[in-house]
Amino acid sequence: MRKNNEIKKIIDYIKKINPKIQNIANSLSFNSKENCKNKILILVNIKNNNLYNYINEGIQNGAIGLITSNTIQKDRLRKQISYLRSCFLQKNLNIFLDHIYNQPLKNKLVIGITGTDGKTSTSYSLAKGYQLIGKKVGLISSEGNGVFPRLTRSSYTTPRNDILFELFNKFNNANVDIIIIECSSQGLQQGRVDCIKFNTSIVTNINKDHIEYHKNFTNYVKSKAKLLEMTNGKIFLNQACNNSQLLLRYIKRSQIIYYNMFNSNQSLFEPPYGLIDNFFRTQGVNKKLQLKINNNLGQIPGRAHIIKGKDNIMFIIDYAHTISSFERIIKISKKELNCKLLATVFGCGGDRDKNKRLQFGRIADKYSDKIILTDDNPRNENSLQILKDIKKGIKNKPKAEIIIKRKSAIKQAIRLAREGHLILLLGKGNENEILYKKRIVKHNDIKYVKMLLK
Repeated sequence: MRKNNEIKKIIDYIKKINPKIQNIANSLSFNSKENCKNKILILVNIKNNNLYNYINEGIQNGAIGLITSNTIQKDRLRKQISYLRSCFLQKNLNIFLDHIYNQPLKNKLVIGITGTDGKTSTSYSLAKGYQLIGKKVGLISSEGNGVFPRLTRSSYTTPRNDILFELFNKFNNANVDIIIIECSSQGLQQGRVDCIKFNTSIVTNINKDHIEYHKNFTNYVKSKAKLLEMTNGKIFLNQACNNSQLLLRYIKRSQIIYYNMFNSNQSLFEPPYGLIDNFFRTQGVNKKLQLKINNNLGQIPGRAHIIKGKDNIMFIIDYAHTISSFERIIKISKKELNCKLLATVFGCGGDRDKNKRLQFGRIADKYSDKIILTDDNPRNENSLQILKDIKKGIKNKPKAEIIIKRKSAIKQAIRLAREGHLILLLGKGNENEILYKKRIVKHNDIKYVKMLLK
């Protein structure tokens, strides 16, 4: 009853500010930097030191009303604006969004995927698998959002609450059968998927990542566990990952299905057939359709993406940007591919886990014959300093060189390559941009290598 009363209070306020409104969702803005003209700005869980900057920015961009969980001091506003204080939205924003979009997830199979590595490969493979057997899939992942395979790139792995529900509404209007959501630890921690009922979920693995954000490994694990607590059906746990056992306290034993990511006889460069087979079998998909899925999954863009050049020179492009995924792709390349020389081209993102830079240097030094350090996404940090931080982990300094511009680094790697050499381009995968403070450089490793090879 309280929930309905709170939602009614908020909707009544919106209609009072804008009596002619036909569509509640279209009358709202959740970001002061976006179009706020004749809209009501909703700001939830904002730190007080940022609050008035956002409010005044929203007013400047045309907001005509404000809903916030914070207490407002009127004298700090750029100009007087009507506002409603609602603490209800602090923990129930998705309940409100679900209401105004008229329950877009109703009667949908909702699958959540989390883990340190392999989330995108898994979500993409599942989406393609379902598509191959005639199902319509809404996908939300690092690879893009949309009705599969027509995906639009996003800045987030797990988008903001309002963007999520806007997508759910589009999926519902497109009559999708299944919605697959890639759930990042930050997205889970920030409540972006709160109050969503997941029918089933998958944990790819749990390794150390985003420790600067979560402060410690325990908090990181807890953030992942939030997905499992919202899952009312089966939960798939990776049998090969010991840290999966840390999640057992958050789930019922009857929910667990253990799996191996890869089949014993397959190449580790291929899609995760072990998980795919297990998953679709438990969903009641017959063997004939499972075989169709396996035969047609193909290469996942930016994930162990192989490009072959002249003279038996090979390129592997991968998104690897965690310690575990970075070491895994280099070790597999060294083990499975009989190359005369292995060259690794990579960097590290700025404003992210600085402690892993030294580790990346050590791993590259251990397995690579040649190392080229180059830009990933420097963001607000100095490019050269990031690469120097990585180089501190490389003992054999002569094997490493720094070439800041990524295009130049790739050109140099190709220039140095000889017959039977293998070049790993790591960190960017199928991304289309490199982020420099306020500047964005268009770049895609896959497209650029193919262009150079022509």
